[in-house]
Amino acid sequence: MISAVVAVALITSAVLVFRGDGGSTEAGGSPTPTTTESSAEPLPTDSGEPEDYPPDDYPTDDYPTEEESPRDFEDIMPTPSDGPRPAFQMDVGDCFDIAEGQGQGEPVECSAAHDAEVVHQEKLDKEYDTDSAVRERADALCEGPMRDAAQGESTVGGTLVQYPKASGVRMGMRTVTCSLTAGEGQKLYDAL
Repeated sequence: MISAVVAVALITSAVLVFRGDGGSTEAGGSPTPTTTESSAEPLPTDSGEPEDYPPDDYPTDDYPTEEESPRDFEDIMPTPSDGPRPAFQMDVGDCFDIAEGQGQGEPVECSAAHDAEVVHQEKLDKEYDTDSAVRERADALCEGPMRDAAQGESTVGGTLVQYPKASGVRMGMRTVTCSLTAGEGQKLYDAL
């Protein structure tokens, strides 16, 4: 019985200390009342009828529309201002040197010697259970565009398909990046 009274007293003290009415608390723990004047209109009383919220005239200019909102993880990742970047942060026509980090490329001007050029990008449209299923889909997405871009290009020596693992796709990483390369130990010297 005594422990229940102590528990109620502690809870009551906590409620008084953490009030949200603008009052302050002195070192002794008792709240000091404060007065505030408000020019706000009084709150409406509940009529029992449901109201539409937000009201039709509620300002929504500060909130992104569905089209502006990020749809996947890649959209919210910051793009480095320099140095290597993930393949999904490159664009079609970007030239790059293949960086040491997995899936990374160091942007390079296409007029300078470079390892590869992005010729196609496409988003995966669904989730996949295995990494091999993602790879198969990525290869299929890149095959035609890489073949078309390589036609008549004698300097192209290879291809590079970059894609997320199945776990990455589930997190919202969906971009497949298709690039043509100069081949091992070779360089491209112009845009394709």
